[in-house]
Amino acid sequence: MSHSLILRLLNNKGASAEHLDQCAYLVRNVPVRRLIRPHDLGRLSEIVDTVESDLRRTVGSSAESIDQATASR
Repeated sequence: MSHSLILRLLNNKGASAEHLDQCAYLVRNVPVRRLIRPHDLGRLSEIVDTVESDLRRTVGSSAESIDQATASR
């Protein structure tokens, strides 16, 4: 919440409560990953493959659109 710019812009108690609800919804429904990568650019394609693989597992049936988006690489 402290990094949410909208709270500083609005400075409205009602909006703050709604914003908190929206943040809570995101926390419950959006998976978060941490990528710790080597500083070796030679392994970049391996990192991309790992991220794409994780994304396919996460989105399930939507993986087809991921494949289409990455086919142009």
